[in-house]
Amino acid sequence: MQTSHDQAARVRPAKTNPVWGTLPVAVVVVISIIELLAPGSVHVGQLLAVAPAIAPCFAGIRVTALTGVIALAAQASLAQVNGGLVQPGHMEQFIAMILVSVSVLLICFARKRHQSTLEHVRSVSEAVQ
Repeated sequence: MQTSHDQAARVRPAKTNPVWGTLPVAVVVVISIIELLAPGSVHVGQLLAVAPAIAPCFAGIRVTALTGVIALAAQASLAQVNGGLVQPGHMEQFIAMILVSVSVLLICFARKRHQSTLEHVRSVSEAVQ
């Protein structure tokens, strides 16, 4: 017969490998290199928004925020290389990156709050049993 502790351990998600937390930063680096090496008519800098969007899958709030800052810095650097933020489309990309990063962070905060509430409910239910 399983105890409530065995059942709770089975339901809780396993810890992820910390190496996976570097994946969003690697995405920023790869996209930046492709942008720098691509011909002038090809622009892939918009894909930098992928990094902060996937960061919560592999890391916590701090790494997600750091990924957003790194992606913003890369976006600004690539914009400077391609004529500055005053060029058409660059400011819009920068604002979109900020909105994506802030949205993802808000989702991370909500998820963390929900997880802590769920852990509290589990501990109360275990105490009641």
